[in-house]
Amino acid sequence: MRAFRCGLNLHTQFLGLVLFGGLSLFAPQASAEYRAFLLQITDSRSGSERLVISTLDELQYRDYYHLHPAESLQRLDTWMCWARSDHGQPICPNPRTLSPEAAASTANGATPPTPTQGPESARPTSGDSLPAPPQL
Repeated sequence: MRAFRCGLNLHTQFLGLVLFGGLSLFAPQASAEYRAFLLQITDSRSGSERLVISTLDELQYRDYYHLHPAESLQRLDTWMCWARSDHGQPICPNPRTLSPEAAASTANGATPPTPTQGPESARPTSGDSLPAPPQL
């Protein structure tokens, strides 16, 4: 009886593995970005409002957290976060509520400082524009 033989020998497979591993060392590091949302949840029964900063938009947030039927949800603002968000890191602050120097350092990947204004002032005005993305 004849033994089954693979088309590639062990030497060729080893060279392929070494080549793949070597090229992986020189591959560029992956970068990530995500969008943050400032949401306002209003309870029509009590009239109370609360602000939430989330990575979920208003449609996703409603489906994920199952709001009470008397609660309405409105998106007040959105902004891009240019850094990684894994390992439970906090969502980046809104650059429109930071001083210009702090917004520039946050866009370059530095640790974000605490905001200089509260989220109630985060609603954009007609003259607001988003900051330019960082140059990679």
